[in-house]
Amino acid sequence: VFRGYKESCYRLVYENTGKVAMTTQVETILPNGDVELEHEFQTKKGRGLMTFGYPQEITKADALRYTKRDDGPGNFIHNDDAPESCAYPLVQVWTVNTTRSFWNEFEIMNVNEIQDPTRRGFHLVAIQAFQKSMEKCFSSAEVDKYPIKCCRMKDAKENKELVVVGPRSVVGAFVMNPDMQSYFR
Repeated sequence: VFRGYKESCYRLVYENTGKVAMTTQVETILPNGDVELEHEFQTKKGRGLMTFGYPQEITKADALRYTKRDDGPGNFIHNDDAPESCAYPLVQVWTVNTTRSFWNEFEIMNVNEIQDPTRRGFHLVAIQAFQKSMEKCFSSAEVDKYPIKCCRMKDAKENKELVVVGPRSVVGAFVMNPDMQSYFR
């Protein structure tokens, strides 16, 4: 248990602003294999797809329900990149409104502007996996035309509230403690 934290986020964003709208199916797959969100995404100015600036993976066991599908694992699990590994690269993607306030909140860089990706909070493996996902969704020509943006939050956000971290069973018991209950009132 600790009070607050500072968030400095690093995100990768793909925004296709072409005049011809393209549509793709988006599955926000969590590292444990659960689907958080599933919907159809259509490209247009002001809408994009976003992921973390660091690499993620999904174990073979958790990915099995996707890799065994007739049409394959989809656009966001790259099982062909690590066939002998115990885990596959995963791109946990979600939609984002790329409005003026978004662009004001983030420092925007192209991938080629980052000299040392890990020093700046962006990992080359994550960038490559996201690019591969966007190419599967839209085509390599479209990704070349509308390149991935590396977005670093300009000002860290501080959450001054109490933060409780731990396994669900422990946290559940902890928040039921009468002393903790008084904090939530």
